[in-house]
Amino acid sequence: MEDKLNIAEILEDAPTGTLLYSPIFGELAYIGCHANEGQTYSIIKCQYPDAIGQGDSVSVEFDENGTYLNRGYSSRREGECMLFPSKENRDWSTFKVTEKHKRFEPFEKVLVKVIFRTFPKIIRKWIPDIYLFYDEENSCHRVAINNYLYNDGDIIPFSDNENKVGKIAE
Repeated sequence: MEDKLNIAEILEDAPTGTLLYSPIFGELAYIGCHANEGQTYSIIKCQYPDAIGQGDSVSVEFDENGTYLNRGYSSRREGECMLFPSKENRDWSTFKVTEKHKRFEPFEKVLVKVIFRTFPKIIRKWIPDIYLFYDEENSCHRVAINNYLYNDGDIIPFSDNENKVGKIAE
């Protein structure tokens, strides 16, 4: 029988907000791993990226092998892996937290995903900012101009992304 990768162990050092992909839900943000009392497996908890930090947001859970844990049917763990590093990459052996989720240097130019509310729509655009530091207490990046906290998926290097300034963030 083939040994399965333990995705919970792979994600152990990943910061909150690390973007992942599920063919069921699309893009998801990693929240964390835990083991519930009486269970013999770890639970990987994710949310939709825009819902991080919102108390009423819906989270989805997978077991350590990436099998979706459907609420009410979590004892059935016979399905296939439904959690991957990205839409294009379905190979967990290539996932590296330190390379994919680098921290920025103080005063580095960055682009941040800013929400513009124009009734009745909400638009997200990439706006330039200056990186300050990683806020360990809140597990987020802090920037200078708008003094806001950003998760990993909402902040990218300015360098090589200049063409995204003012454009809608997908």
